[in-house]
Amino acid sequence: MADLNNLLGDIHSDEEDAPLATLQHQADDDNDRERLDLPPALAEAARKQYQTATPEKESEEGEEEDGIEEDPDYAQLKRLWKQEMNTPELMTHDTETIGLFLELLEGQEETIDKLPSRMDSNLAPLLQSIYKMDADRVRFMLTDMTRARLDKLEAHPLYMREMVDRMSEQEIDYLKEYGQLTERHLRRTVLDHLPKDAWKKLDEPEMIDTPNLDQFVFCKVLETVEIDNHDAQGNDDDDDEDGIQEHKAGSCLIARYSAIRDLVLKGKIEMLL
Repeated sequence: MADLNNLLGDIHSDEEDAPLATLQHQADDDNDRERLDLPPALAEAARKQYQTATPEKESEEGEEEDGIEEDPDYAQLKRLWKQEMNTPELMTHDTETIGLFLELLEGQEETIDKLPSRMDSNLAPLLQSIYKMDADRVRFMLTDMTRARLDKLEAHPLYMREMVDRMSEQEIDYLKEYGQLTERHLRRTVLDHLPKDAWKKLDEPEMIDTPNLDQFVFCKVLETVEIDNHDAQGNDDDDDEDGIQEHKAGSCLIARYSAIRDLVLKGKIEMLL
């Protein structure tokens, strides 16, 4: 974000109270050209620069800001990406958010191509670069998240049969096809050489490989919560309260994923990169 803040400093006017006004004003010409919506990354950089430039005004107005707020959809996409990359199990697929950004990416190239005809020729190359940077950032998060989800499907295909409610339709089709290919390969190489029906024992619960839910993860507490470490510590004494700890909102922890799993799924704790 540091680079974007520097870029914003170059194109701002002397009026610090409205850091985004100049950009939007230059998008209007004598032909009533269409006003442009700034990409989320640029809007977030402007918001942060505005907060730095006007600390006294923010303190007088309280928690409400007159500056630019971060795009909630963009923030949700970043949260989904961080959760998926840092949890050992498959997270719930957010069809609405992912579908929204896929649609935005489809029209992004057209928007970039039209910029020179819709605003000042000196500013257009700069905004083209920023739009391109923003599209690349979104595309990276979507691709990285999809790759991580597919890795989890391939690592534990039998276990994932119980997790279809967290998958998109495309992921369910992928899991079915991957399972068929895996079974066909195993039949040719191993299963056909075993006694009849003996291979079916591989489908028993104790034979199915599962994700390691006891691995340690970095996380941040979003709401004040109590974490029960009894199960993680192997302590079944109900009278022992040492395993229950309260953590206030904003705390950063290193914890066993199994101890915070329910809190993560409820949105009370988020993963950290």
